[in-house]
Amino acid sequence: MPQKALVAFGTLFGVGLLFLSVPAWSSDAQRSTAPLRRPVDAEPMAAIQGNTAPSSPLTFEEALQKTLEQSPKLRIFSREVDARQAEIRQAGLRPNPELALEVENFAGSGSFSGTDSAETTVIISQLFELGGKRGHRQDLGRLERELAEGEYAVARAEVCAETRDRFVAVLAAQKRLALAEEQLDLSRKVLQTVEERIGAGETAALEGVRFQTLVAEGNLRRERALEELSVARLLLATGWGRDTVDFTSVRGTLEVDRALPDFPELAARLEESPVAALRQREARRAAGVLALERSRGIPDITLSLGARNDGDTGDNGAVAAIAFPLPIFDRNQGAVAAARSRRAKAEEAARGAQLRLAAELTAGLQKLRTAHGEAAILRDEILPAARNIFDAVTFGYQAGKFGFLEVLDAERTLFAAKSRYIDALCAYHGAVSELERLLGDKLWAQDDLLAFTENKRGQS
Repeated sequence: MPQKALVAFGTLFGVGLLFLSVPAWSSDAQRSTAPLRRPVDAEPMAAIQGNTAPSSPLTFEEALQKTLEQSPKLRIFSREVDARQAEIRQAGLRPNPELALEVENFAGSGSFSGTDSAETTVIISQLFELGGKRGHRQDLGRLERELAEGEYAVARAEVCAETRDRFVAVLAAQKRLALAEEQLDLSRKVLQTVEERIGAGETAALEGVRFQTLVAEGNLRRERALEELSVARLLLATGWGRDTVDFTSVRGTLEVDRALPDFPELAARLEESPVAALRQREARRAAGVLALERSRGIPDITLSLGARNDGDTGDNGAVAAIAFPLPIFDRNQGAVAAARSRRAKAEEAARGAQLRLAAELTAGLQKLRTAHGEAAILRDEILPAARNIFDAVTFGYQAGKFGFLEVLDAERTLFAAKSRYIDALCAYHGAVSELERLLGDKLWAQDDLLAFTENKRGQS
């Protein structure tokens, strides 16, 4: 009977002590029901059904939206943010209490041979963390989550820049295909003129063979341009997780007709860039680790409370204890020193990242200016001159003033200039994408470079 009373007393006492921790657990439970913070654009959209390509051309805004909603790369970072949120909840949990049942003086000899003289003790112990360890763990968890969100922001900027590059590549491939078809059509027209002159006896039949070779080369260029376009379209579609192309073409312009930004304006925006913000978050996380390690140097205490029953007399008594480690040898000083060094390292890395970003911004802006100037010269000077020369040589050939080599040279010069113009436009847009990756935002409030517009020079 006394032992039963002791067990009942210990059970009731343990349940009462457990209720001391209920407020903390209930608050954690409430936090767990709150919706997890997820980065903007991280929620995946339902996958596109079927492989049928839409009839309308794809715009850059549509391609970017699909990529941000369905990018496998961004989904990875979204899951990591969810994991960090769960770690915050875990960091806020208190240590579990311990329940111990101890029986002494039984199964021995003499008066201790049975269980009548046994002493039974029921003890429940609770570890109490001192120094704000629990709060520092939660703070560090929140910093870890912010770091994951910063990594997502960097990845998002990279995905946006990559999508822009791939969209430009498809636009350029379409332009090169149109150029190849234009050159092929022109070669066929020249061949027709040559054949008419051969029929009239004004030129030798060998001229026809030469121009037939030009037509054959034009067919090869067209086939190569078709293949390059196919590859560029597939690469763009893989950005939103497709292994087949789900669009027919893209719509936009490569033309350059915008004033360039100034360095001071971009430098001011650079301080808020995702990469700079990420390095700052890494420094704050390192400071959070240091605060946690310092708190771990403060000893925790363990309080124990229970009841004991004497089998000989049937008497019951209370048992209490307090225990804590003596910080004589290990005060966590090594971990504190390591965390302090890593905090200094993170701060230096943040300052170094800012300098590196400024250098990359300078180089990127210079590339933008160079490509912009080259495209303007090609468009305004070289292309009109090459077109005039080709028209004059073609007219002179028909009049018998120029030969085959002059026509061939004029044609190659014209289309080489057109191809170089496309390359310059691609270099320009590549520089824009690189600057937008650094800034984590659009270079201009409205990116009409890739919008479907008709400007005074016509659609590119």
